[in-house]
Amino acid sequence: FPVTILFPNIVYGAVGTETVLLLQGNQYPFIDSSGYYHEIWNIGSTTVTKEREKFYPGAINYGSQTAEYNAVGSDYYSEYEMGSKDWTVDLWIQYDTSANNGWQGLFEYRLDSTNYVEIYYYARRLYIQLEFSGVQGGYYTTGTWWPSSREWYHLAFVRYGSTYKIFINGVSRALTSWGTIPWTYPDLAGSINIGGMVKTLPQYRYVMDEVRYVVGKAMWTSNFTPPEYPYYEGEKGRYKMLMSIAGVVVGVIISYGVVLAFKG
Repeated sequence: FPVTILFPNIVYGAVGTETVLLLQGNQYPFIDSSGYYHEIWNIGSTTVTKEREKFYPGAINYGSQTAEYNAVGSDYYSEYEMGSKDWTVDLWIQYDTSANNGWQGLFEYRLDSTNYVEIYYYARRLYIQLEFSGVQGGYYTTGTWWPSSREWYHLAFVRYGSTYKIFINGVSRALTSWGTIPWTYPDLAGSINIGGMVKTLPQYRYVMDEVRYVVGKAMWTSNFTPPEYPYYEGEKGRYKMLMSIAGVVVGVIISYGVVLAFKG
């Protein structure tokens, strides 16, 4: 059969050195794939799903809804501190049913009830909420967002300088601010919760994949195309070569000397 090399290109996926936490749901017990290899713990009935993942081979399944507090998280590490640095939290999410007016925590860096950074969904809006020593403020999406059931969405929450951004599928949304917005955060020395918040139970069932926390870099400052491939440790990522064999597009992915075949 004739073999034609179409083009080589770099697969989107290198996490970079600023990534301090990466949860992919590929295996249980959960692991941190950022390169820091932080210890990860599980609360409630959070499991791995191999049937509904955004990217092979698995995703994090939060299937209990209101029965209990569910989260995947990590205890304190100094690299989690935001200070006055830029930062990014991005993830993929899929709801079991169409989300409406309920609560759902996405990411929380928390010391106690008056010192935290919270990212969550509530009443058809996405929020970044900040509170330090009882002084509270934040941003929420001005227009409503009503995610459909069993559809994957990429969400990104970004701070760069004195600007905050929330992206849905790579599109920046208009934001409304409230309260006092701090520009330098105190060291929280707290824990991280992913997929849940201490202050409220989740009110949906959902699946999350490729949850990434970056400190020291705003990954996006304007509209972008959401990642097409999972993230991988290191700066090099993976490399892809596409070929056409008898009219069928196939290819190989090269990652640290390991060749993985795929068919497109």
